[in-house]
Amino acid sequence: MPKKVGFLYEKLLDCEFIRQTILEAAHGRENRPDVAPVVADLDRYTKMTYELFAKGSFVPSPPKERLIYDPSSQKHRQIKMAPFWPDGVVQWVLVTVMKPVLMRGMHHWSCASIPGRGGKRIQKKIKSVLRSDPKGTKYAAEMDVARYYPSIDHSRLIWALARKIKDKDFLRLVYSIIESCGCFH
Repeated sequence: MPKKVGFLYEKLLDCEFIRQTILEAAHGRENRPDVAPVVADLDRYTKMTYELFAKGSFVPSPPKERLIYDPSSQKHRQIKMAPFWPDGVVQWVLVTVMKPVLMRGMHHWSCASIPGRGGKRIQKKIKSVLRSDPKGTKYAAEMDVARYYPSIDHSRLIWALARKIKDKDFLRLVYSIIESCGCFH
């Protein structure tokens, strides 16, 4: 088993890292009413985010439920949305810090929600396999797990993260977000 990673919480205390992550999170959303003030006063929001991590004072907000239409799957989805600041920014920072840890050991063809590994990549692979082995590609399956995130057990998720991450303060923060968002049961 690979070595556990520590000292992730300290990475949350880097103002330049926080600033870059806020810009990344806001990319393409700058005109949204909850995002525009954060981008307009980036230095202040960077400092406030830093203070949330430094003091350990972040308390997740309850998410708002919203019905959206997903054109890719052609169906309506009930989603839970947290405000961009502080919740969205804190989540982006946490995921950005965890990304190298999560990517290590991930299957090569795990594609969903991973930049550079989207539908076009998988479509190209499927076309390649169909051309190179038409007899061996008689059947195909398209699958979707209904209500996947709400079905995830909190303790098992944290246990899985704890197998890769040894930073207790970081895991405590992640757990508080998981518990509060109501996305996982």
